[in-house]
Amino acid sequence: MNAFTRMTIFLFMLLAVGLSPLLAQNDCPDIVEQALAAVEDGCADTGNNQVCYGNVQLEATARPGVSEFTFDRTGDLANLVDLQSLVLSGMDEAAGTWGVALMRVRANIPDTLPGQNVTFLLFGDVVVENATAEQAILLPVQRLDADVNVRSRPEPEARQIAALVRGQTLYADGRLADNSWLRVQNPVDNEGNLIASVGWVSTPFVSLEGDINSLPVLDPSDTTIISGYGPMQAFYFRSGVGDSPCAEAPDSGILVQTPEGIEQVNLRVNGMDVQLGSTAYFQADPGDEMILSTIEGSASVQAQGETQIVAAGTRVTVDLDDEGRVDSPPSEPEPYDLDALGALPVDVLPRAIEIAAPLDESQIVTLSGDLQLTLTWDNDADMDLSIVEPDGNTIWYANRNSPSGAALDVDAIPCANNLPSVENISWPEGTDIPAGTYVAGVNQFSTCSGGSAAWTLTILVGGEVVLTEQGIGGERSITFNYDPATGIDLASVEVSDQRPQPFGGFGGGGTFGNGNTLDIYDNPNQTGTISIGETVSGQFPDGSYDVWTFDGSAGETISITMTGDFDTYLELYGPDGAQVSFNDDYTSTRISLIPGVVLPADGVYTIVARGFSSRGGNYELTLDEGLVTPEVPTFEPFPTPIPPSSVEQGSIESGQTVNAELSTGERHAWTFEGRRGETVTISMDADNDGFDTYLELYGPDGTLLTSNDDGGSGLNSLIEDFTLPESGTYTIVARSFADFGSGGYELTLDIR
Repeated sequence: MNAFTRMTIFLFMLLAVGLSPLLAQNDCPDIVEQALAAVEDGCADTGNNQVCYGNVQLEATARPGVSEFTFDRTGDLANLVDLQSLVLSGMDEAAGTWGVALMRVRANIPDTLPGQNVTFLLFGDVVVENATAEQAILLPVQRLDADVNVRSRPEPEARQIAALVRGQTLYADGRLADNSWLRVQNPVDNEGNLIASVGWVSTPFVSLEGDINSLPVLDPSDTTIISGYGPMQAFYFRSGVGDSPCAEAPDSGILVQTPEGIEQVNLRVNGMDVQLGSTAYFQADPGDEMILSTIEGSASVQAQGETQIVAAGTRVTVDLDDEGRVDSPPSEPEPYDLDALGALPVDVLPRAIEIAAPLDESQIVTLSGDLQLTLTWDNDADMDLSIVEPDGNTIWYANRNSPSGAALDVDAIPCANNLPSVENISWPEGTDIPAGTYVAGVNQFSTCSGGSAAWTLTILVGGEVVLTEQGIGGERSITFNYDPATGIDLASVEVSDQRPQPFGGFGGGGTFGNGNTLDIYDNPNQTGTISIGETVSGQFPDGSYDVWTFDGSAGETISITMTGDFDTYLELYGPDGAQVSFNDDYTSTRISLIPGVVLPADGVYTIVARGFSSRGGNYELTLDEGLVTPEVPTFEPFPTPIPPSSVEQGSIESGQTVNAELSTGERHAWTFEGRRGETVTISMDADNDGFDTYLELYGPDGTLLTSNDDGGSGLNSLIEDFTLPESGTYTIVARSFADFGSGGYELTLDIR
């Protein structure tokens, strides 16, 4: 072997050694990691209605007539309005490529919310095409010299639902035949919250950009959104299915995430209408099916006249024809395979989420019945759905079944009972639904450990959506007239920012009573009987209660009212000892009302008259027939001294954590020194999941300043950022909710 040959071999070996690390990086896990890192680094500046080249290999096609269009390398940006289609490559380990793109889509988010966009993350073998051919006419509308009322109907006296203010643009999608009124989409309040899907403005008071006669003539009662879509709000796509080459790579598809604080956005995907207030994963195989998996929040989908609610932990499928267009109604929701979704790149999305665990079959919502109300929300808050029927009967979590055949399926409290964020009230198919006026109610009972929930109420007749209402936290009532022959009269719809009255169960008492039975009340201060139309008086000391009984018949409607010189609390138990209903505060802490409850069986019923937080005092109790809504008297404020039953535990200082054990009925009192203007945070965490804690904070004069039940995680309590009104010695009372629990706890104080 000559010197030249030896040198050639030596150089080849050096070259091979030098290249081996590079070749090793071209395996599947490394390609995924590098591709997602390239997106995070190169696409951080992606703006409104733009697409970013995330990772090779992508091929973009501009719309006809667009001359300046560059989209060749990582970090390149293009306007979605200029984009016709985008083709991403699947995983190629030999070439080290895996196509990834990021889009920021404005969709139907109002202009009053700048910087808010829907995020699309496309990865793997995906082809997407802008469905520009389906765009309807939407003409910009602005006010003239003064703010303009947006009304529920095209009438001067119709309810005002929003205002068109300076600098705001709404979009008209229709008009009256005489051009006197314009219908606008997605009116918002002064904080940018969506008020309704459509509203009406008077034409003489606005400026319209475009030809008014190009808009379709609409019926005043029509609330159907005309499909006017922004860039990539309507699109067709296909993707590989089951094509993941390694555990670290997801199957090809599209992740779509709505921004924080936006109730829902409207999309049209392969011809299927999607309302999304969440994070969803889309896959599509033309000639086979499209799959939508909701991994956080909730979604609703409509195709061929049928609707399904897709809660987190479930998926639906819809058949596609050979062109990739929807060819069937959506399937009923089913649990998804969590293992198949584990590699989804959710860390690249703007909102941090965890992929929801699959729901059990028993937890999945399917739409059925002639009339149905479905409430969905986007976090673990405790939201409550209710409806007042024409006869005054209220269906809610303390009275879930109605003689009309309607029922509330579940009281979902995600932070406490781990149920999905969905509640339904429905009348089964074939039920003789009463005609008349209904009042649907939505209430955020507690935020639990998170913020206010973005919620959507969907009302369906015969499985078709006829009315939607959206909001963030708070409370809402929606009044409508229903006739079995004609459905809901949309002209009758009225919306209020207060939950329906009469209504019970809300107030400082929380949801005490869920799961309780009569046998816990075995030592009353007084017992007696009460008859329909009778009022009785009583008195009991702190820590006690009275028990009253009456004979009731199945189907009978009764109301119970309790007033006192303390914070009253009512509970009603049936002949079997199970709780029928309860109420803490009806418009005042000194009056409790169980209104219009339908008795489920014949027998002896038991009323427990007590005080919230085991308070005692003088009271009057009235039992009435039918639905009663009493006049609310005016009460003078009353003191709330530190309960004498509290056991002193010592002092606690800022930054300190103490541990203790509560026995049944026991309360612990901890003291600390505070100064006026200081801010305190107090947490009480139980050492077991079944212990429902409760916190109270008393001032130097012994007056109750604030309290909390479930402000922490699960059933734990949290008083957060409370400002002290004066300097002196404050008392924390740590106890169990309703004083029936026991267990160990950890108490932490922070003063700033």
